[in-house]
Amino acid sequence: MRSLLTEQGVDEVTQCLQAGDHDWNRATAGSRRYAVKAVRSAAPSGARTKRSVSSGRSSTVGTLLDHTARMGRARGTQEHDGLRSERLRLRPWTVADAAFRRRLWAERDPRVPAGRRLTADGSPSLADMEAWILGYEPEPTPGLLVVELVEDEAPIGYCGLVRNSVGRSGDPELAFEFLRTSWGHGYATEAARAVVARAAEVGHEHLVATVREWNTASLTVLGKLGFVDTGEREHDPVHGDSLLLRARLR
Repeated sequence: MRSLLTEQGVDEVTQCLQAGDHDWNRATAGSRRYAVKAVRSAAPSGARTKRSVSSGRSSTVGTLLDHTARMGRARGTQEHDGLRSERLRLRPWTVADAAFRRRLWAERDPRVPAGRRLTADGSPSLADMEAWILGYEPEPTPGLLVVELVEDEAPIGYCGLVRNSVGRSGDPELAFEFLRTSWGHGYATEAARAVVARAAEVGHEHLVATVREWNTASLTVLGKLGFVDTGEREHDPVHGDSLLLRARLR
């Protein structure tokens, strides 16, 4: 039954993708999950799940990946056309961003908990990153968005909102991360301003942020955006205490 449901999920999602970008949301959340499972299991053992279809691979999965990438690019220029700044454009994830997301993980500070960094054997893999992108739901609005330079469309980081696990449960959490090569140019502040403005537009009254106390660069960005330290913190003698900051939007 599980195998049958997986095939049905792929078929439904693929049909929606082929019908057009606006039909993607018609696919049920369950079908999307089944499609992701199919993507992760369709390749032979040891193979990597990429957009191109390898010999012996399911053509349906290949179609799903290819259409998802094209659909994601369309969303980036249509649904989120207004979420940009002078130098940056913020757009939804596409499967083609998997390698970029993995590079972010590889560059993370060694003080970051091990579960959020690449392991010695290279996990999470590129296929894991692709599966995450396929299953990602952008909630709360506008979700996490890829940040790219307007001049060359090169992805340099991500910025957006995630559900928070601290403070008031209804307050979304602002999150951002950028490649080291893009540090020092004000991109994080510029992208975060665009996200904060969108958050206010859709009705959020407050945002929160959690930051390790040693992450002075992020604390500086949040200070520019009006976030203040609430005095709450999660003690962690190994990785550094996490501070809870909050900003009022209205």
